[in-house]
Amino acid sequence: MKQYLIDCDLPTNLTAEFISLIPKHREQVDGQFATGKITSYTLSQDHSKLWLTCKAVSEAEVMDLLSSFALTRFMRCTVHELMLYEKANENLPQVALN
Repeated sequence: MKQYLIDCDLPTNLTAEFISLIPKHREQVDGQFATGKITSYTLSQDHSKLWLTCKAVSEAEVMDLLSSFALTRFMRCTVHELMLYEKANENLPQVALN
């Protein structure tokens, strides 16, 4: 399985339709987190950029994943295959060796 970084530009004018689709989009993203398909999801402070990383067999699979999201038609996304992806594991507690 390969790792991909998806770099998305979001619209500057958020329409009522866009805003109404945010809960559905978040539900879809949460579902992909639960399956392990999406490994990170980051939104810039000014709401102009979105970055996510995911695991997939191919770029075509990434595009299929993106096309399933409610907000994708409002975004311009670029997919990058990653050579290396590391991140701190924040979910596990520190082990104390007593």
